[in-house]
Amino acid sequence: MRVRILVPLLSMAVIFFGIRYAVGRERLRDPDHLHALYQETNQEFFGGQLRDVELKSHDLSDYDAEGITYQAAENKFVIVLDPNWSTSEAEALDIMRHESCHVATWDVSNPDDPHGPPFQECMKRFEREK
Repeated sequence: MRVRILVPLLSMAVIFFGIRYAVGRERLRDPDHLHALYQETNQEFFGGQLRDVELKSHDLSDYDAEGITYQAAENKFVIVLDPNWSTSEAEALDIMRHESCHVATWDVSNPDDPHGPPFQECMKRFEREK
């Protein structure tokens, strides 16, 4: 008798958590949600001083990257997060923080070494979070 009750309950739990996971993953593809993560990062770690950016979600397999930042125009930056890597809010936030440092150090970084000393110094602000 217990098995007859337990199996449907476990099945319902699997379905419930599967739906919850799928909704959460889809949310991490939404540019508005990604922009909100960027704004939170900007406010909390940069005092709101970073320039605004456009956020996108695309497969970056060809770039072998979890995220990329590029300058689309003189005053327009774009951050792209790969949904294959940002599978949770925490992962998306880690990638967002990394890309935020590219925005913060864009004008002072060596184009041949975008992860050089200015970038490394910027990333230190996130160490207390780990």
